[in-house]
Amino acid sequence: MPFLVALLFASTMQADAQLVLIEIEKPFTAHSLSGTVIGPDGLPIAGAVVEECDAPFAPIEVKSANGEPTGTVLHGDCTREPNRIISSTVTNLGGHFHLPSAKAGKAHYLHISSPGFDPMQITVMLKFFVGARLRIQLHIAT
Repeated sequence: MPFLVALLFASTMQADAQLVLIEIEKPFTAHSLSGTVIGPDGLPIAGAVVEECDAPFAPIEVKSANGEPTGTVLHGDCTREPNRIISSTVTNLGGHFHLPSAKAGKAHYLHISSPGFDPMQITVMLKFFVGARLRIQLHIAT
């Protein structure tokens, strides 16, 4: 079964003093909101929090040091607005998660976090006939 891997094809935005919120702008396509969260070494991350947010991440303009626009990033950290969290789960010892109430045919907005790793936000489109499962790689916080 093919896997979708969330690598660092992302724009980044400072979220906390030592963490960088990694946001994957291109939506993933999967059969369900289930998959595995792994670290940079490819090993599963147990205890990672996976939250589904109720609204899309809003585009925010990014500016250079001299104030010139350089592009946009998608931002809407649902952990800062708990009323936006629809459902959440924690990965098991194998790094696996499953959010069973997700419906096919619409976009789902996920926020994934674990202590010691940079948090990540992704958009997932669910399609019934897609065989891919999510495989999300978190990066070590520096």
